[in-house]
Amino acid sequence: MSLGESLTSISRSSIVLLIILFFVSEAHAEVGNYSIEEASLWDVRIIDGSTGLENENVTISSGDIVLLSIELSQNSAGNDSWEFSFGFNGQWYGGNSGMLTEEDNSLIEIQFGPVYEGNLLCKLELINSEVVEILDLRIGPNPINFTAAGTPDVAIIGQPAHVGDELVASLLVHNNGENGGEVELGLYKPDGSIISIGNPIYISPGSSREVSTTFLIGQEGQHSIDWKIISSTGGVSINLNGTMEIVILEAQQFSIQIVDMDWTINGGLIVNFELLMGDGKDRNIDISIQLKNNNEYSEFQSINLEMSPGIRVISVILGHPDGERLQIIGSANGWIASEGDAIIILELQPPVIIPTIESGSIIPAQAILSESISINYWLNNSGTESTQIGIIRIVNVADNLILAEQNVSPVGPGGSFSSSLSIPSWSYSQTVDLEIIWLMEGLVTSKQISVATEEKINTGIVLPFNIAAAVYGALSGLSLVMASAVVYRAFSQRTPSTTDAKSKRSSETRISRRNQIDSKKEIQCPGCNQRLNIPSSHEGDVKCPACTQQFPVINSQTIIYNDSENKESQLSENIEPEQNLTSKSTDDILSCPTCDQVLRVPIDKRPIRSRCPACRSEFISEVG
Repeated sequence: MSLGESLTSISRSSIVLLIILFFVSEAHAEVGNYSIEEASLWDVRIIDGSTGLENENVTISSGDIVLLSIELSQNSAGNDSWEFSFGFNGQWYGGNSGMLTEEDNSLIEIQFGPVYEGNLLCKLELINSEVVEILDLRIGPNPINFTAAGTPDVAIIGQPAHVGDELVASLLVHNNGENGGEVELGLYKPDGSIISIGNPIYISPGSSREVSTTFLIGQEGQHSIDWKIISSTGGVSINLNGTMEIVILEAQQFSIQIVDMDWTINGGLIVNFELLMGDGKDRNIDISIQLKNNNEYSEFQSINLEMSPGIRVISVILGHPDGERLQIIGSANGWIASEGDAIIILELQPPVIIPTIESGSIIPAQAILSESISINYWLNNSGTESTQIGIIRIVNVADNLILAEQNVSPVGPGGSFSSSLSIPSWSYSQTVDLEIIWLMEGLVTSKQISVATEEKINTGIVLPFNIAAAVYGALSGLSLVMASAVVYRAFSQRTPSTTDAKSKRSSETRISRRNQIDSKKEIQCPGCNQRLNIPSSHEGDVKCPACTQQFPVINSQTIIYNDSENKESQLSENIEPEQNLTSKSTDDILSCPTCDQVLRVPIDKRPIRSRCPACRSEFISEVG
């Protein structure tokens, strides 16, 4: 059995790597009779296993034969022995050995194969000199299906990176094979532990796709990361692996500081605070404003923002919150802050106005009738909020009469304001209780004082009442008496109302009303022969309501009906007999033959004698 065949099962299980790596031996010393050249200088030749011819490939593929040429240096006279062995997964397996004498050549050639995909360690050891050199051969697959589509370097997205930042490692892979397959990008620490393995990416034959994985590193500093492309179907080029160096910066700093806080009755609570972001990237930040009430915090307002490195001032208006403490929390969203969440706590004290009034001196000390009096006062505010613009008044307690008032300016927290109010003319003869009232929007306070009136010695009669008030009362009473007299006279001498006339008319007999009607006279309109009734005493123009013609009335045209008994006879004497007139129509509507007045005569009652209501003309209504 050949060396390659004996090592097949071990080489198949070794880790697949993509490039040839030469490294320095475990020990190299020029002691003893002989020394070995460094493993990186060994001459490695590759013979194609299918043709038996040497090729110029820089990589070894499965099935190739390897020929090693190793030079030895003689340091002193003497003999030595050598041994060549192979290493797999930490185990060493014997191979070739031999003796070195002064007559031997200083070159050892060793040929082995065919080799299989995996890692193969080649160790040459001088027994007496205790000199060892080891060569690490990386053997790739055959055939190779997956190669780098371009430069076989992994691109890192997201740099410069801080502690906790998520990075993306990406590589473009091409499928040279005839069948499609899935590949993954794996990242490993130098000790072999896994950092991250990306999702499998299927690549069709002849296609190229990006293969990536996300990862983060939780420590600052420079880190070495091994990477490789993995495929369950094999055929990955030995170029698709390597080591990269990444520098991780310390986590960005983030903090919150209070600028100021102002709570007024009109404007509510306004909090101004600033966010401080250290050097680095733009970051997303969540701001939570919480209110503590009954020993529990509840979120009052939240803000999400993107912040660049530097300082940013935030102003929030919170109205009048009902709580004893305010907490503002700033949290990193999708990244790690160097000191975690930034928290500030504010004790809340609502604005309070505590107004009081102090009375001062009264000038003069005793008021004098009809003379002015001045009262000094102080307005104090022992609260935490300024008062508003208000009014100061002096009011008589007995009748709530306002004696004096003036506007007052706001009084600041812990401040005081002094002034005086003047009453132009004092009109009280006895001691009077007055109240000084300070009025503001939604707030009132007062102070009561007493003002004495100076007593004057008077030898005349002292009245137990106010003379001015008595005069005013007398005048008012006199005015009331005069007004009552005028009203009485107006009612007692009024003319009879029309209501009485109507009631009297209703009591008249039917005969008397008929006599009033008979006192009229009847005339005939010259335009339409309409008979009209007008008052018997009327002379002048009359307008006919039927044809609207206006004509004068003279006595010769007047016919007076003196009584109802001879009315019919007088009408028959003054109206000339009419000719036999007729009017025909095929429906209920027809026209007067004399004045063309439109009339309605039911057709089912014809023929019938009809009379025009306009001109009083009589005619026969017929169908036709």
